Amino acid sequence: MQQRMQRQGHPPAAGVKRRRRLVPSAGATADGRHARRLAVGAAAKRRTARRALNSGEVRGLLGQERLHAVFDAGDGLDVEALAQLAGVLRAGSWLLLLTPPWQTWPQRRDADSQRWSDSPQPIATPHFIAHLQQRLTADAEVSIWQQGQPLQLAPLPARPDWQAPDGSPTGEQQALLTQLLAGERGIWVLTAPRGRGKSTLAGMLVQRSALNCWITGPSRAATEVAGRWAEDKAQFWAPDALLAHCRQSDSALADWLLVDEAAAIPAPLLQQLIAYFRGYC
Repeated sequence: MQQRMQRQGHPPAAGVKRRRRLVPSAGATADGRHARRLAVGAAAKRRTARRALNSGEVRGLLGQERLHAVFDAGDGLDVEALAQLAGVLRAGSWLLLLTPPWQTWPQRRDADSQRWSDSPQPIATPHFIAHLQQRLTADAEVSIWQQGQPLQLAPLPARPDWQAPDGSPTGEQQALLTQLLAGERGIWVLTAPRGRGKSTLAGMLVQRSALNCWITGPSRAATEVAGRWAEDKAQFWAPDALLAHCRQSDSALADWLLVDEAAAIPAPLLQQLIAYFRGYC
């Protein structure tokens, strides 16, 4: 089934009822950041002796790719972290969501509520959880497996085989590359849902451009995909170090500055960097 998922290029998610023990992610390091399979959530972190990530740490994975992930929502559900985790999974991955007992979950206090609620104690979020359960149940590609019941995987719909990247840009990417390579000084913003090839396109731009290009992002790991497609032709700068260099340097700067995962960099810092570069993408 996984081979078919990989051919179709779609990572289905499975809602799973509470389990007593979470198996550690295979290949995880001490902080879980370089594991091929990830485990996320406070409950998972307790069970796996630091091999899992807290939900707040998932943001640091943006711009990277992983195979399979487990999100443990036993203590609380950080929806933003769950969406970010889904965004780092490659084609053919499983995203497993571990939940409290299905019937009582809406009335259960959610520890994540302390992140956004003004209540001093965790509160239940029954309307949202009931809505989420309804959406998961209605999705024909989501498998819900409750403890003590047999596993029945949702059938995968027929889809044409997904074409894995072969180093050549897609038609849409080629059109954008042509426009960017011919572009004059200015700010170019690429927007698209996660996994649609923005970082890949940035790396292709560097690889094809005769101009000097630098790349920045919230971390070096966040620019991993762009850097790989750029074939190491772009120098990486941490945003704060780059701004300091721009302020102090009398030498010519790069012609292009590519910013990967720009939403994770403070807007005032980005605004200050704009003036120093011919092109800013």
